[in-house]
Amino acid sequence: PQKRDFVDYEKRQFGGLMVSKLKELFKKKDIDSILIRSLPGDVGASFSYFSGLPFGLLENNFFILRPGSKPLVVRTVLDPEVKSKALRVRTVKRRKDMKTLLEKELKGKRIGLNKASYPFSSFQLLKKVLPKRRFVDVSNELYGIRSVKKPWEISRIAKAAKITQR
Repeated sequence: PQKRDFVDYEKRQFGGLMVSKLKELFKKKDIDSILIRSLPGDVGASFSYFSGLPFGLLENNFFILRPGSKPLVVRTVLDPEVKSKALRVRTVKRRKDMKTLLEKELKGKRIGLNKASYPFSSFQLLKKVLPKRRFVDVSNELYGIRSVKKPWEISRIAKAAKITQR
């Protein structure tokens, strides 16, 4: 499997404004963890944005944010290997292992979820797997955080615009 190292993740993703916005989100919604799922063709793209991983690299996987804990990517054995100093990465082989890992890593009772891009059947399964958790929709807040562009993002957008004007 292909290995990728995303060493600039913490500087790029969790520096400054994003950290304060995520802290506000945890407090405003009174949530203990945020669970973001990557789905094939996810138009929301929150998994890629918050994990710092390339769009489409991992599909049907989870990204977990918790205050005071390094972000966690939960991937299956079928996906490309991910190596990162800024992320914890756990690999699961079976559905049972995924359930056990989610139970362990999703601390607290209230879990923020990007419900807008979550299929109904997947949400029902999640509620069945984690019956003691209450899921709170944080889709709009995640989108709001993503909509504020950082200087490095603006420079990439400008570069892309120049390339397409040629």
